[in-house]
Amino acid sequence: MGGHLHTESGSCGDPTGAEQYPANPVDWQTFVNKPWARTSELSCPPESADYQADPLDIAKPKP
Repeated sequence: MGGHLHTESGSCGDPTGAEQYPANPVDWQTFVNKPWARTSELSCPPESADYQADPLDIAKPKP
């Protein structure tokens, strides 16, 4: 689990406050409920390992 991506409905221009996205047939998205309570199951690299992701392939650094 590397990099961080956070969106808020207000920043996406959604006046209802409910984010909605079309289905993505290519990539999977996973929601982890209360990750701070699951430290024995989850681990993240140090923040020094973060990088700005390529928007076309978030697994790679931005060119």
